[in-house]
Amino acid sequence: MTDSEAQRRAAAIQALQEKRSPTPPAKAFWERNGARIGIAIALLIALALVARAVGSFMHTSISETSRAEQDLRKGMR
Repeated sequence: MTDSEAQRRAAAIQALQEKRSPTPPAKAFWERNGARIGIAIALLIALALVARAVGSFMHTSISETSRAEQDLRKGMR
């Protein structure tokens, strides 16, 4: 066995003997799923903003149509 191989094995054994602190379940969950949840929240916010913009446009359009109908009725009298 060469000297470098012995050092490599000793380092591997030492690494196995050192105990790592376990990752808390909540932290592990966010590490695995945090990006997906962030993207989903961003998409939901974007969808809500688009829905609000469309609703505002529809409300304005309905109001304008109503005013135009009233103007037409007044003009036909």
